[in-house]
Amino acid sequence: IIRHAYQLRDDQLIALSMEGLRKCVRMRLRDYGEQVPTHEMRGRSHDIIEPGGLGLHLMKNAFDRVDYILKPRGTELVLTKNLEGPM
Repeated sequence: IIRHAYQLRDDQLIALSMEGLRKCVRMRLRDYGEQVPTHEMRGRSHDIIEPGGLGLHLMKNAFDRVDYILKPRGTELVLTKNLEGPM
C-alpha cells in the first residue's frame, strides 16, 4: 500500500480491521491513496528476481480470497482465510 497507493510516503492513513467469523477470518486494509487498476495487478513467482509482484504472490498463496474494492477515494483490500473447506 505504501509503495503503490502512497508512492512510498509513510505518513498516510492505512486502516486495518479484522473479522473473526465462524467459517473464516477476514482482514480489511483501507487506503485513501492513488488507485491501481486491478487489471494491472499481476503477481509473480517467488523465484523470479525482479522488483514488483511478490506481495500479490504471497497474499494469493496465504489467503483463500484476495479482493480489491475500488472506492471513490482509495482502495479496500480484503484478505479472507477459510477456517473450514472451500467457501
